[in-house]
Amino acid sequence: MSNESRAKSAFSKARDYYESGLKSANKKYDDNSANVSWWKQLSGKAKARNTAQPTAGAVISVHRSSNVFNNMNIIDKGRFLYDGKVSAGNCGELAQVCCYLLSKAGAPNNTIALTGVYTVNPVVGAKVADHAFCLYGPSDLLNAMVNQPTFCKLDYLNDARAYRSIYAIDPWANTCCTLDKYPGKMATKMESWGTYGKRVLWCYGPGAGDYGWYNPNGEYKTVFAAASLGVNVC
Repeated sequence: MSNESRAKSAFSKARDYYESGLKSANKKYDDNSANVSWWKQLSGKAKARNTAQPTAGAVISVHRSSNVFNNMNIIDKGRFLYDGKVSAGNCGELAQVCCYLLSKAGAPNNTIALTGVYTVNPVVGAKVADHAFCLYGPSDLLNAMVNQPTFCKLDYLNDARAYRSIYAIDPWANTCCTLDKYPGKMATKMESWGTYGKRVLWCYGPGAGDYGWYNPNGEYKTVFAAASLGVNVC
């Protein structure tokens, strides 16, 4: 199986897992219906998402508060979630599921990485990036990206030829592509989400109250685009 086929297969299975349950706790539609597209309202998708969101949060809090789960490695966390049919997951959980699915399909663990999007040297009080997804590609390239915030900045990655052999697999954002295309596709995704009224729960700082619901096509997107990748090879 080619790397592209394996990446797309893991993505498809992770999306099926996501769609079959409560989805995530950190996405919903704007509470003001005037900001939500008519077809999301007419189809019932907005209501269904907003109804499921609090329950998804309760489900996610169970495993996140478990010492057993937190002491597992990345692959085992994905196995716990996927094989255990845990009914909700945010971006981090879905990335772990992808890591497990790739490993289960025969990909060497050193070609798989749980990857965080973070702000390098943030100014005190400034909002920081908060996201995670899965990378799959040649082990030498993934290892070269570890602890390299400058060369892993999203604006540097955009259309960079060196990253065309690495796949970014992001079920939370319904995106699977080569890494050089990931920044542009995520910007487009955030713009479309904002247009039809989707909001994201942004944990933008270290404090207990540093979070809130935001239009992704605004400050969230700006901070995301200026962030870097923290690559954790499995």
